Amino acid sequence: LGAAVTFGTLLAASALYRRNKVTLASIWRSICSSLGLGPDKDAPRLVTFEPASPLFAELVNMDVPAVLLASSEHELFHEAGVWMPATSEFLITSNRLQPGTPEEHVRISAVHYPSGRVRRLHQLEGQIIMANGGTTDFRNGAYLLSQGWHDTSGSVWHLNQDLSTATRIGPTEGMVLNSPNDIVLHRASNALLFTDPAYGFEAQGFRTTFHNVKAVWCTGSEPEQSAVDEDWRMLHTGCTEQPNG
Repeated sequence: LGAAVTFGTLLAASALYRRNKVTLASIWRSICSSLGLGPDKDAPRLVTFEPASPLFAELVNMDVPAVLLASSEHELFHEAGVWMPATSEFLITSNRLQPGTPEEHVRISAVHYPSGRVRRLHQLEGQIIMANGGTTDFRNGAYLLSQGWHDTSGSVWHLNQDLSTATRIGPTEGMVLNSPNDIVLHRASNALLFTDPAYGFEAQGFRTTFHNVKAVWCTGSEPEQSAVDEDWRMLHTGCTEQPNG
C-alpha cells in the first residue's frame, strides 16, 4: 500500500455507490477533515484492484469498484476492519507506529459510517497491547487480538457492541502466545481459531518471550470456555474457513 495507507473496501458494491453517490461526497469531506487531509480531496474516488494472482480474480468481482473512504500518510489502517452495527462504525487497528522506540504502539480507531467521524479508542489501547487482527462475534460485538509486548504474552479479547468494554478471553496463566495475527469465529462450534506467528520476537523486536510452536490455535469464544490449558488446542495440519462455517 506504500506510504499512504488506504481504507478502501468499505463500500465495494456498485449498487451502493449509485444509491448514495450524492452523500458520498459529504462522507469523504468529513473523513478527510477528521484525518487532517487537504480540502482538495472533496469527492469520493473510485478505485479498482489489479490481482497479483488469477485465483484472486475468481473470488472477487473485479468489475465492481470500491470507494476509497480515507487515506493517510500515517499507517492507521492496517488490520481488523470489523463492522460494528450497533454504532455504525468500522473497528480498525494501525500498523506499528514509532517502531523501535519506547513509544512504539498500535492505534485502535473506529470510523463511523456515514458521517466519517474517526474516534481513537484510548481505553482499549490501554488494555489490548499492540492490537492486531479482529473479527465479528455475529452478535454486534467483536474479537480482537493483542500481539503482546516484551515479556507480556499475546492475547485474545472480546469487545462489546459499543466498543467501551474489553474482556480478556486468554491465554491461561503461564501460557505464552507469540504475536497473534488473524482470527475467525467458527460459527458451527462457537470456537475461535487464530494464527500465532513469532515475528514480534524473530523479526520486529518488540517481544522478548515466545512460544516455540508457531501454531494455529483453537479455543472457546467465552472466558469460561478458555479457562484451563486443555481449552487451548494447537491445529498442526492447517485449516480453512468455509462460507457456511
